Amino acid sequence: MRLKSSALILCLLFTGFFTYAQTTRRTNKVAPKPAVTPTATPTPADIPTRKVVIKLKDGRSLDADFLRASADQLEAQVAGNRLKIAMDEVAAIVLAPEVVPSKAGPTQEELIGSVLKSLKKLAGAVEVGINYLGYGPRLVDIKNEVDEPLSKIDEGQVKHDLTTSLQAYVDAGQAWNQMISAGGRSLFPDSDAWANALQKKYDIPVGIMDPGKNVPAYLRKTAPPGALDSYRVMDQNAILNTIWRFAKQRIDTVSTALAK
Repeated sequence: MRLKSSALILCLLFTGFFTYAQTTRRTNKVAPKPAVTPTATPTPADIPTRKVVIKLKDGRSLDADFLRASADQLEAQVAGNRLKIAMDEVAAIVLAPEVVPSKAGPTQEELIGSVLKSLKKLAGAVEVGINYLGYGPRLVDIKNEVDEPLSKIDEGQVKHDLTTSLQAYVDAGQAWNQMISAGGRSLFPDSDAWANALQKKYDIPVGIMDPGKNVPAYLRKTAPPGALDSYRVMDQNAILNTIWRFAKQRIDTVSTALAK
């Protein structure tokens, strides 16, 4: 009788335990999550976003704004819709490269205005008076300011005038340097090919030197051939003033065209 009672008690205990285990298993069972659940809910303004590429296990890739993620679920904004994606369906999340918006470049008017402003500074320095030692460094500074914007100006008359104006200031500097290096204040186009080209380019006034003038006849007979022939000479003031005037005229032409 005791044995039967014990067996009955054990049977009741086993039955109760089995029922509890089944109930617990049903309670703890996790319902499957949908792979992608689109909603029309907009992204809250207080949630920071980051551009990402979500790679799903089924092979799809989604360009999205990352919102938040937990161990079970990822939230992202895709094409204006807020998606909840089960983490079991996600193969990888890749940060998309940040796109830095390009800054709009200067307009043609701004580029031309920048070049004009620099050239006018040099023209002003020349008009007030500048010596040889000051001209070189000033020219280098202005050329550095002008080169880049000048290269971005569209081809046409305006760019041509600005370019020839700048080149004129450069030519004046080279002529000045050549005269200083030779220890004089003149250039001689008949014996100097570069000086001859410069004279033709800017139509620089020339003077005529006649070494044979007032030379006694006996010296004329003994002088080497050509030594007493007349030759052309360009004075320093004539050279610089003519070239600088040419450069300033080009500046004024562009300024007038822009003012119309």
